Amino acid sequence: MAVSKKLFLLLVLAFYCSSLQAQDITGSGVWFGNDLKYLPSKKIDINFSCEYREVVTPPQFGALLFEPSLDYNFSKHLTLSAGYRFDIRQDYLFRHRSFADISYDAKLVKKISATFRMRYQKDFQIGEFNDNYLRPKLSVKYKLSKKISPFVYGEIFYHLWFKGNQFDDIRISGGINYDFTKKYSVKLYYLNDKEFNVSFPLTQSVIGISFGEDF
Repeated sequence: MAVSKKLFLLLVLAFYCSSLQAQDITGSGVWFGNDLKYLPSKKIDINFSCEYREVVTPPQFGALLFEPSLDYNFSKHLTLSAGYRFDIRQDYLFRHRSFADISYDAKLVKKISATFRMRYQKDFQIGEFNDNYLRPKLSVKYKLSKKISPFVYGEIFYHLWFKGNQFDDIRISGGINYDFTKKYSVKLYYLNDKEFNVSFPLTQSVIGISFGEDF
């Protein structure tokens, strides 16, 4: 719970700092995703995700992402993950990302659970400086029924080794996960993504849908 309180305070501080920025650029988008998961054993999960992002204002192609990853479940609560992401952005240049996560799940009360995840990621593109980030994320899920689980999460981006270490992005999201069966599910969500401590901060409002399938 101490970790959760510290992360909450960081989220509040980051949001306050973001409200002080000038020249804020706003936009909206729609994201479509598909998440596949293969479970070869109780300890190992193999994942593959793809996502198409469309910018609504102004209408244009946003990004196309492909992301394979591997999870190792040390216990019911602790998971280590590693993955790679390849994406094509608006400029139609290829970009790459490698990342490693550590996640801890805890049941707060009977129907409410929380997950804290810390991610280290490295973004790289030919001819550009590499970007390194720490991304702490806190998610809370409520098991409304066997099929329906509303959720919320907050995430902040801590930019490493770039003009000094600093926070420069915050994401707040909420949505609903619906399980059709044990293998098939769909997730509907709203995401607010707000940059700060940058020259031309971008604020995005996103509506997303993602389909999940377990093998």
